[in-house]
Amino acid sequence: MSDVSADTIDVAARVNARPELALFTVKRDIETQDDTKLAALEIEGLTGIAPVALRESGASSDVARAAIEIAGDANRVFAAQVGADQITQLRARIAMSDQILVQSTLGFEAFATAQTALELSTSKRDVIVSPGSRVSRTKNSYLTHGFHKYKAKFFPRMARALTNHVCPSGTVGDPYMGSGTLGVEARLMGLSAVGIDIDPLSVMISNLKATALSLPADVLGEAIAQVSMQLKGGLLFDFADTPPSLPGQSELPHFIGRKASDMDREPIELETARIRGAIATVPGGAGRDLLLLGLSHALATKVSLRWMGTGDPRFSLSIAKRPLGNIFFAHLDLMHRRLQDRDSLRDAKFISPTLGNSSTELGDARALPWQDSSIDGIVTSPPYLPASSGRETYLRSRAPSLVALGLLTEEQLLLREGSLVGSIDRSAPSDSVGLPPSVRELVEWMLPQRARRPKALPTAAYFLDIAASLREMGRTLKPGGKAAVVLSYQHVFYDALTRQHVRTVVMPDIVDQLIADPENRIDLTVRAVHKLQLPKMDYAARPASTGDYAEAVIVLQRN
Repeated sequence: MSDVSADTIDVAARVNARPELALFTVKRDIETQDDTKLAALEIEGLTGIAPVALRESGASSDVARAAIEIAGDANRVFAAQVGADQITQLRARIAMSDQILVQSTLGFEAFATAQTALELSTSKRDVIVSPGSRVSRTKNSYLTHGFHKYKAKFFPRMARALTNHVCPSGTVGDPYMGSGTLGVEARLMGLSAVGIDIDPLSVMISNLKATALSLPADVLGEAIAQVSMQLKGGLLFDFADTPPSLPGQSELPHFIGRKASDMDREPIELETARIRGAIATVPGGAGRDLLLLGLSHALATKVSLRWMGTGDPRFSLSIAKRPLGNIFFAHLDLMHRRLQDRDSLRDAKFISPTLGNSSTELGDARALPWQDSSIDGIVTSPPYLPASSGRETYLRSRAPSLVALGLLTEEQLLLREGSLVGSIDRSAPSDSVGLPPSVRELVEWMLPQRARRPKALPTAAYFLDIAASLREMGRTLKPGGKAAVVLSYQHVFYDALTRQHVRTVVMPDIVDQLIADPENRIDLTVRAVHKLQLPKMDYAARPASTGDYAEAVIVLQRN
């Protein structure tokens, strides 16, 4: 990495640990200006000191000019007093800043942060890239983050920044682990992470992404070579006629048959059978597990399901033109290159040789298996409100992978769908104990409307489930421990004809009301709400939306 000044000093090696002024430059490729809030929050979490704006810092003109040049804007530079012995940890932990400039009586030096190098590694293999350059959207897919397609992923930067804010040390938990972003980031930061998810595919993805961080690249390379030999080496073994010794089945779930013709379905099922058969010849272990993950990703890419968000079984089906095998091998190659990138980054000391621990288990956020007062901090993002979201069929959307890997049968996943938080198949009476009056009014308003009626009682169930989840967070956090819960800031309802706003649900207000209700027995207090404006990336998902899109980070503390 290039330094700002040729005449620099090795601050990290100094014996004197007295506080010195450090300037933190917020990355140029932030999505919105609200990301600077995350930068300030994580600096405060790691240093114990709320940072100040550059103009209030008293920084010398030289270091201030250098920081502005790196950040591109004085408003994206924060200052805090830090000890020289903190620099190494800050470089390894910070997410939203790309450089830390340390000022002393001897001058200043600029240190590139480790996560900047991780993000840049996806666009340039040798990682020798200027830290100030714009990072493309592959910044969310470095190392093992891109090992599986997954809708509504946690952004790595956000997961890391919020962890730095609420859990600078100890064990961080995620009751809705999903694709395992938090587990990967916790390991890279040297923390312990524990996760829960009700979806067995999410548990598999989370654990493999975390464990692969320390897996030798050759292990995956050898597994790829063996499965490639079986499928491409001229062996005319018809795995479709010889059931492989792996759980699961090659047929697509039956309900997809309503949308897929035999011409579309049969080639996918044949390729799935052959790939599963070839994987079965690879000895069990991490290499074979990653091959199965690659097959799951290929199926999720080949067969894309999108529910209409209308509260009924209607969905659209898209089938990619590329053959399943081509997707499979291309993705395995990417996974292998990411592990090789990891080795280069470790050699360059951007990844510590000593990683933290991460494990995810199958469970329910409403009945966590964790002991009372055992978790130092929680960072999580529960599912969206079914009254407004189109993501109410989580397991059915992943059905091809779940069935092919033998994680659930079609019958099991359809049955389990009704137990998920945010599922359209859940329901509860509008007068349920623990529901705030505002939610009861919302449900009663939805019930008479033909278009909204299917989502009315699932909406009541959703808020009861969120209350149960918050209660469990309060139980398992250590006294004084904090949780950062990320939800959509608000859900807006529109008139079907005029597209005018007719009702708005502000999620932080509802969370506050759930906690205030003594019937819910939630041992938490809302300490802060941070609204983060986000760009609307997927217009197809919410074509009727004309408003902005923002998420709320609700910071809670155990009483």
